[in-house]
Amino acid sequence: MGLQEWLFFRNWPRPRQGGGPPDLNLDIAKRTLGIFKEDTLVETLKERLGPPVSWSRMRHQRQWVYPDLGVIFESECGLIVEYLVVTRQPELSPLRKWQGLWQAWSGSIAFPDGFRRQGLEIRLDDFLKHLEEPTDRDDEDGEGTTLVYSLTKQLPDIDLEVEFTPEGELRNLDISW
Repeated sequence: MGLQEWLFFRNWPRPRQGGGPPDLNLDIAKRTLGIFKEDTLVETLKERLGPPVSWSRMRHQRQWVYPDLGVIFESECGLIVEYLVVTRQPELSPLRKWQGLWQAWSGSIAFPDGFRRQGLEIRLDDFLKHLEEPTDRDDEDGEGTTLVYSLTKQLPDIDLEVEFTPEGELRNLDISW
């Protein structure tokens, strides 16, 4: 944490100090990531997770980055509107700044049909088997596969974009509404 973060976050609660990681299991059908759900107040992030890694990114881009949890929350008008779960090292250039701090997200994913698996064990085949046909699929040579589910029958209120490594392992998952 830099000087700027120390100054702005000095009076924030530190709920994770001395404890284990919070429950950040993803339920796709319920659109929840642990206790965080659609339109949760960002104050809940402050109370439950403490300060994000970057004050300026939170303030200017409305992104609450928690590299030690492998999660990014995006907010709009004081409400959570998107989650980005990263299970592998972040390849997005703005996140490389914290690559040394980055930990893989350790939660599980529950699919609408009841199937559940740990995030690091999720494979491309799990999404193809337990969700309906994606609205878009992009297979990039040597880069991996991206599945997009946008306003589908199983997921009528959300957009879900899932990226996989060339080996079919989950790289990251972006859920928004």
